[in-house]
Amino acid sequence: MKSEQLPFFDACVSDKIASSEAAEILGISAPELRKLTKQGKLSVSKAVNGRLLYSLSEIEALRKSIDESATENGGNGLVEPQTV
Repeated sequence: MKSEQLPFFDACVSDKIASSEAAEILGISAPELRKLTKQGKLSVSKAVNGRLLYSLSEIEALRKSIDESATENGGNGLVEPQTV
């Protein structure tokens, strides 16, 4: 029996990554990722098993924005440089 492909399902699932992968791509810690999510800078969905999933395209877009901001302003693009 030939298995049928479900293109809509495949497209939805293939764009989702775990929070650990998202944090790694962004170069931040898991708590920082949760903070960005709470601030509304990232959307999150829950898998059936309860794990948080992030959109790879959204993470990549944020990474690009961070890189551009860091280039323009110095620093890492996520946090304002602190003055002492």
